[in-house]
Amino acid sequence: MFAAYGAYVSEREKHERLELLYQSSRILQHSPELDSSLVALLEHARNMFRAEWAQIILYPRMPADEALRTVSRQDGPAEIMVPIANLEADPVDRRVRSEGRAFLYVPSPAERAASGIRQAMVTPLRGESELMGSIVIANRLTEGTAFTSEDLKLLETLANQSAIALENGQLEQSLAELSRLKEELRYQAYHDSLTNLGNRSLFVERVDARLEQPVGDLVPVVLFLDLDDFKVVNDTLGHAVGDRLLAAAADRIRGCVRTDDVAARLGGDEFAILVEDKPDLSRSIAVANRIIEALRLSFPIEGQEITVGGSVGIAAAKGDMTRADELLRNADVAMYIAKANGKGRAAVFEPTMHAAIVERHALSAELSRSLGRGELVVFYQPIVALATGALEGVEALVRWRHPTRGLVLPDEFIPLAEENGAILALGQWVLEEACRQVAAWKAFGPRAGLTLTVNLSAAQLREPSIVDDIDRIVSESGLRPDQLVLEMTETAMFHDTATTIARLEALRSRGIRIAVDDFGTGYSSLGYLRRFRVDILKIAREFVGDDSDEGAFAAAIIALGRTLRLRIVAEGIEQPWQLERLRSLGCEFGQGYYFARPTDAAGFEAYVAARHPAAIAPAATVRAAARLIKPVSS
Repeated sequence: MFAAYGAYVSEREKHERLELLYQSSRILQHSPELDSSLVALLEHARNMFRAEWAQIILYPRMPADEALRTVSRQDGPAEIMVPIANLEADPVDRRVRSEGRAFLYVPSPAERAASGIRQAMVTPLRGESELMGSIVIANRLTEGTAFTSEDLKLLETLANQSAIALENGQLEQSLAELSRLKEELRYQAYHDSLTNLGNRSLFVERVDARLEQPVGDLVPVVLFLDLDDFKVVNDTLGHAVGDRLLAAAADRIRGCVRTDDVAARLGGDEFAILVEDKPDLSRSIAVANRIIEALRLSFPIEGQEITVGGSVGIAAAKGDMTRADELLRNADVAMYIAKANGKGRAAVFEPTMHAAIVERHALSAELSRSLGRGELVVFYQPIVALATGALEGVEALVRWRHPTRGLVLPDEFIPLAEENGAILALGQWVLEEACRQVAAWKAFGPRAGLTLTVNLSAAQLREPSIVDDIDRIVSESGLRPDQLVLEMTETAMFHDTATTIARLEALRSRGIRIAVDDFGTGYSSLGYLRRFRVDILKIAREFVGDDSDEGAFAAAIIALGRTLRLRIVAEGIEQPWQLERLRSLGCEFGQGYYFARPTDAAGFEAYVAARHPAAIAPAATVRAAARLIKPVSS
């Protein structure tokens, strides 16, 4: 009887195992995805052998790839297709590769402590032509029992079935798809989606690699590029246009570097280029200049010609420098200095630049407090009629009388004000102070009163309340609107947006005139002059020099102004021959050191009394003469 029962149990176990093998084959054949089929197969194997955990390792098809491990545990989440970086260190896998057959594995005490395996069955996954991987079933659930040779034969059968099913196309296809997906994810992780350049992560990794393994006498050099005036474009034309501009700028940068250089977008409008150069940095400087020249050309975007330019900082690895962030920081500092020196240029890092940046930040903090301390003062430079020499008006120019640094010129602190946001309060204060002062000079200038030219920054023009603010200032000061000229650079105003045009038209409707400062150095498009109605063109000082080409530009601007019935004002007149040439070309008005340097209100009154006494009404003559007795220092 017992013998009959034993035979019955044995036959039932064989039947169950055959059924389990059939189910295993069905899992691999009918599961659409490799990862889900492997997890299902391992769970099925754990149940078949009543084991704590089961594992499949799939060997890479390509030498550069890594093996992939999938694990199913009784307690705990599954691991699915996890790359194994150092598989050769695994003693079980070494035995699989060396023996190429199934075996029962009992680890040493040290191996058991490391792996958690008490006993395991291990069998290779062998295809027709190569070893595909291995299967491990570990730790029986029933205490005191162990895997047997019969269990091992059954696992071999399972492994053979699995290998056949995997080799029939699913493994190849799935691993190829996985490899493609890994490459795609890696590309996304290391590249900027907008420009297709490398991103900061890729750039830092490549810099670190070059620092660790320099090539011969070449040194790693980082070029840090920041687009000039990009924020103006982004704020006025919108982020969509800004993104297209960044992509177009990236294309030009790509065209200026070699294939073995690394170009990346670090974020925003910041880019970086890694090159290898000799210590004299001749090639790095040449690359920087090529990029700067490429960015000077306008970008045709959505029917507009957008000009931004770029500033570049250059820093080379020195001595024992080992970190990419240090090299990037030095290049960033040099770029900051390039911007401070006038934009559209390159600067090579010097250790003293760090001190200059610290000083600049300190100056920026002091600037924010200067208005409340009464340190800012408005200077006035006369604008005269070139044909007669008569006083026509003044341009208001802000100066900073610093308590320890002395007189700080606008080129030093206006960029700081634009960076830290102080330009809004500063610009409004200058407008209020100048309007009040010129309104008080009713006895000066022509019968209609002096014209007042005040610079309006791009940040002020973007303020929603700008028209109302100017209305209030003009009304409170007593200045007539037709005396006020608001001067803007081409970059600040020439953006084809309905908001900008509407604000300028609202100001002109009040009698306020609009002047384009430094005409000829920015957009200078007839299309812009047609869309943006202006009243005055100011010729930039570089076109008033002694170069014949510059003289030709000045003549062209004057002729354009006459054709469009615009007033022309020439800046930077310093020599008598410049005055004569501008007169002969028909230029109406001018300003510059030839007539007078900018000075404060008291100094201007003294200038008028000395140089333009006929422009002073009788009641004001005595006051002006008193100024001459004790002139105010400027």
